[in-house]
Amino acid sequence: MTSNHWVTIILSSNVCDDRSIQYGVGHFGSKFFGCSPMCRFIISSDLSDKGDIQRCRSNAVGQINNVICFFGKLDVVAKMKLLISYCYSLYGCVIWNLTDPGIEQVCSAWRAGIRRVWGLPRTAHDNLLPLISCQPPLSDVIAKRFIFYVQRCLTSDCDIVNYVVQYGIWFGRMAAPVGCSVQHCCNKYGFTADDIACVSTKSILTNTFYRMLVTALWI
Repeated sequence: MTSNHWVTIILSSNVCDDRSIQYGVGHFGSKFFGCSPMCRFIISSDLSDKGDIQRCRSNAVGQINNVICFFGKLDVVAKMKLLISYCYSLYGCVIWNLTDPGIEQVCSAWRAGIRRVWGLPRTAHDNLLPLISCQPPLSDVIAKRFIFYVQRCLTSDCDIVNYVVQYGIWFGRMAAPVGCSVQHCCNKYGFTADDIACVSTKSILTNTFYRMLVTALWI
């Protein structure tokens, strides 16, 4: 198992039922969450996130279609609220490798849903959608959730969780999915790996809106 998958297995052990599978981390034991309905994360044989990302995209597309189909006669503000309430779960995204190109497919499906809700053409520029819908880009939401998750892991009372995440960030680096994702966030938002524990996730989304606004003025 790679570092971020082990962290999730450990953190999820308290919600697993009796059917959980036992795995070991060194001399420690933990429960695998695959049988729990609370933790639906797909780990493929090659330990990639592609299967889970595809699952998330398929769920999002189905939920968006349901909202637009059953509530199509409501005004756009009401439909947008429903879209956020029922199509914004993204369960498991905190342990994705954020450099995986499949994440863009999830973001593309979300943007397509926003265009349909607001009746915009397919050619409507991506940078205009956050300003119209008053919602940050999905990629930034996923990054925000990941950073918050890492911060929780770094301050966890569990020594195993602390060790695994610290090793992935400062030693495993690009060879570990969690380290790779942290570096992705560092490059995108302009901070260093040493600052990950104190980065404000709220400021990330605020800066994103300013960036989108400036970009939109040049479109």
